[in-house]
Amino acid sequence: MSEVDKSSFVELQLRSTVPPLSGPVVSEIDTSRATSSDLGTEAPFNGSELPPVDGGRAAWLFLLCSFILECTTWGYAGCYGVIEVYLTQNPPFNKEGLALITSVGTISLALYFILPVVVVMIYRRFPHKSKTIALTAMVVNCSSMLLSSFSTKIWHLICLQGILGGISGCVLYTPVLIWLQEWFVEKRGMASGIINAGTGVGGFVFPYMIGSLLQRYGFAWTIRVWAIFTFVCYSCCLLTLRPRIPITSRRSVKLPPIKVSWLLSPVVVIMCITVFIAGLSYFPVALYIPNYTASLGGPLQTTTALAILNASITIGALLSGWLSDRYSYSLLMVVMGIVTSATALLMWGFADTLGKTFGFAVIFGLFSGNTSLWMTVSRDVSGTNLQKSSLVFCSFCIARGIASVLGPLIASSLYRKSDSMKIATWGRFGFSQVIIFVGAMAIASSVGGGILGFVKRKGLK
Repeated sequence: MSEVDKSSFVELQLRSTVPPLSGPVVSEIDTSRATSSDLGTEAPFNGSELPPVDGGRAAWLFLLCSFILECTTWGYAGCYGVIEVYLTQNPPFNKEGLALITSVGTISLALYFILPVVVVMIYRRFPHKSKTIALTAMVVNCSSMLLSSFSTKIWHLICLQGILGGISGCVLYTPVLIWLQEWFVEKRGMASGIINAGTGVGGFVFPYMIGSLLQRYGFAWTIRVWAIFTFVCYSCCLLTLRPRIPITSRRSVKLPPIKVSWLLSPVVVIMCITVFIAGLSYFPVALYIPNYTASLGGPLQTTTALAILNASITIGALLSGWLSDRYSYSLLMVVMGIVTSATALLMWGFADTLGKTFGFAVIFGLFSGNTSLWMTVSRDVSGTNLQKSSLVFCSFCIARGIASVLGPLIASSLYRKSDSMKIATWGRFGFSQVIIFVGAMAIASSVGGGILGFVKRKGLK
């Protein structure tokens, strides 16, 4: 049987059109001879007629659309620091506390990370409604963003951009997580790295775009322009984005039971803890580096610092995704943790100029993109069971989502605004305790990577 036939059958289980088959190993079943009743579809199916995995025009087109969706859905969250600085300095939101203004971005991020485990089941339960669900989410997302431009209270932004925007953005993006596993198998780490790089590209380009609009036209018109821009991008992507395995059934699907025991394996538990700790280190930097830079320069320098951080994350995501297909992901996590810890404690700690701050953003961004390793870890733990792989991946998302809320909250409590005007050799502008916290969490994540490597060597998956 050809490799295309093997991967076709394995990926059918991801779509869950029928309960998982028992008996023979999946790689021994030839889907080229399968009938429509065998596969739960209403049309003949021939595995050899499917587009190839890991390459080909259709796979790369899927990757391009996924990259653009990542860029736009996560790009706004990636540049929220610029908006945050503007809101703290201009009415009507400048009277609100920093923690409340920050919560708009953190709530949205948390929902992006936590909800996929639920949204994936909805898409699998109603595979024939995938496009309808995604298009509805697009309308809700763009409409809530547009309505938020009329906000006068911070709770308006929390509800419209944070909660409603976070939920709809997650629903809009989730098909990428599901269908990626159909299009890429051996090169999944690389593909995941390319898609994740969309966050960095958006985070590099959009701060300049949004920062310029904020200075020229204010918050309201900036948000309106963004709503229209994302509507155009989302529409183009959703018209093109599709699964590798065609959806021919018009019936709802009874999903096989989820085995929670999958999440209790040593590798998954340790990885979840490590992802959570790494998130505690990353999110305070991503959200507060603009505030730190604002003490050294103006709006342009603030935007540049965030853009540099996000651009570095892009390169780091691509590199770590590529390396994870070739080297031990546990070793990569150890190196990432050590470097980001040293970078925070030394480079950020002694950053008294814009040049030093920008240098910190470069190095920290390059070594903080561990999300590109998640698909590789999921594949390593789950093998050919793609339902398990999806559940494991979502568990990592939940861990990072919790960190996206707790990290900034802890950093906000550690920030000393009363010391913001004090000149210090190390830890300037009231950020000394924040820097210590970031460094400690980063080194703790490297320890988690080391433990993960030990468990793997013992063969405990």
